Amino acid sequence: MRGIVIGVSLVLAGIFLVLTVLSIHGRAIRMVNEQATLESTVESALDETLEQNLFTQKSQEEFVIEFLQHALIRLNPNAQIQVDIAAADLEKGILAVKVTEEYDSIGQKVHTLTYETTALLEREGPKHYCSVIFEDEDGNVVRKYKLTKGEKMILPTKAPKRADKKFVHWKSMSGHIAVAGEVVEQDVIYRAQYQ
Repeated sequence: MRGIVIGVSLVLAGIFLVLTVLSIHGRAIRMVNEQATLESTVESALDETLEQNLFTQKSQEEFVIEFLQHALIRLNPNAQIQVDIAAADLEKGILAVKVTEEYDSIGQKVHTLTYETTALLEREGPKHYCSVIFEDEDGNVVRKYKLTKGEKMILPTKAPKRADKKFVHWKSMSGHIAVAGEVVEQDVIYRAQYQ
């Protein structure tokens, strides 16, 4: 009888020990998952805000508000969220944020997660466009492109035809021959050259 009581006690103690270890391990896994979720949420909110190019269009305060809206939409609604803007410098292009999330677990224990990150915002200056015009030998426009300065040149797919001569290439007034894929740096007019 005494052996049965000791055996049952050991089995119950073993079950209690296994449940305790699983509970502790479960909490640790949840904390890691919650931290990863917080980090990815803040990063995706920053990315979405930057992708919309709000930095170039709005003031510093409006940019911060836009980031907060993107972040709060994604964060856990059952948690208490505190977002601190550590640095927001419009001229230097820096946004540093610290997000603190507090949530209750079973047993009314409060857990706190914190994530800090800094985003370097790249300003887009005004774009400079270049006109690339292709004309036939009489000066009639065959094709006209408006390309961003630094973009690669596109040649017309069809060259103007002449019954008595064969098309050779496009040539600018300065004598430069147009090459597909060449970088455009200024406005230019090319005329069809025949042989």
